[in-house]
Amino acid sequence: MGSFGPLVHVILVSFPGQGHVNPLLRLGKLIASKGLLVTFTTTSITGKQMQKATNLTDEPTPIGAGFIRFEFFDDGWAEEDNRRYLDLELYMKQLEAAGKEAIPEMIKRNSKENRPVSCLINNPFIPWVSDVAESIGLPSAMLWIQSCACFASYYYYYHGLVPFPNDNEPTIDTKIPCMPVLKHDEIPSFLHPKSPYPFLKKAILGQFENLHKPFSILMETFLELEPEIVQHMSKIVPIKTVGPLFKIPNGNKVRGDFIKASDDCIDWLNTKPTSSVVYISFGSIVYLKQEQLEELAHGLLNSGVSFLWVIRPPAPDSDAVYLVDVFKIGVRMSRGYAEDKIITRDEVERCLIEATVGGKAEEMKHNAVKWKEAAETAVAEGGSSDRNIQDFVDEVKRRSVAILAKKSAVAAGDGRIGVDEFVEKSGSEIAELVK
Repeated sequence: MGSFGPLVHVILVSFPGQGHVNPLLRLGKLIASKGLLVTFTTTSITGKQMQKATNLTDEPTPIGAGFIRFEFFDDGWAEEDNRRYLDLELYMKQLEAAGKEAIPEMIKRNSKENRPVSCLINNPFIPWVSDVAESIGLPSAMLWIQSCACFASYYYYYHGLVPFPNDNEPTIDTKIPCMPVLKHDEIPSFLHPKSPYPFLKKAILGQFENLHKPFSILMETFLELEPEIVQHMSKIVPIKTVGPLFKIPNGNKVRGDFIKASDDCIDWLNTKPTSSVVYISFGSIVYLKQEQLEELAHGLLNSGVSFLWVIRPPAPDSDAVYLVDVFKIGVRMSRGYAEDKIITRDEVERCLIEATVGGKAEEMKHNAVKWKEAAETAVAEGGSSDRNIQDFVDEVKRRSVAILAKKSAVAAGDGRIGVDEFVEKSGSEIAELVK
């Protein structure tokens, strides 16, 4: 695998979870389509799952004006070591230790193979990527895969700017500028004092500890969806809304699925009337009690609605108040999470019927179509997210030129090449980079 000429090379480093790989890979395909060479990396064991489930190859794939390729790194544990799944806290530490060694080596290897790297991009849970970038003099960026409201909640919590629920006052409201008041069970669940996952809270807050290092925070949302909080947070940190990340030229031929999708699901869906199926999908990290799973299942069955359920249960966060009260496309099921209450099957059934039958259901469908159209406008050519993506790509190219010039100036100072010779040899390359 050789040189890609003047294409600026960016490495995307993903936490090895399906809900993290998917949006970062979509971003990778999008910026590749704008004329970058993108290398997507995550752990080797995850890479094997992706290669088994999809048509990934070792060869770069052309997308738009650029290319995307894959390169994976060893997390330091044997493939059969189940501690990855049984002790996530320990695995996070192992992943950081292994990644801090593997990513610099990957960068060196690519440089020797005439693919010098100009930028690193990571997603939450692995803030150490920005440490790696800083240590070797590369710029970095981060893709935030939740709402800007959720981002603001973590930011205000980390800096202690407003009161949040705590052990002494577990039910207080949280008031963040440009956001609705959040009840105690509407804050991001990892921030609640009763959260059973304090190490995940620590991992996410680690990104906020490093927030001064990335030159850009890319967000999987769009300006028109959250205008007030996006504009507010943009005055504090360098935010660029780039979502929703779903419209990519020729993007479907490169996928990051861990498990091969079943054709049976599509066949079954095709037998159902339009807009009649409830899709249920939760996160890949947090799991519910068996009793709660059973109540959800009974509520679904009792409601009589058709449903497709991906069994990976949830943790609510500040998005709930937006879905119900701001965007008006959802029904609040319960306020029981923070108190560890079980949501009963009757409550599940009531909410499903309310969301699928009658006047309120029609209103929610109308609002969903409205936001869908707004999202399509944002990512269309000239839309708010499209402009931000192009601005980001242009900035990466500008920074790449600066890195090239700096390295060449050092080489000139060492007597390895004259400045005039560098300018003569590199002028055409720089001109290509900044186009």
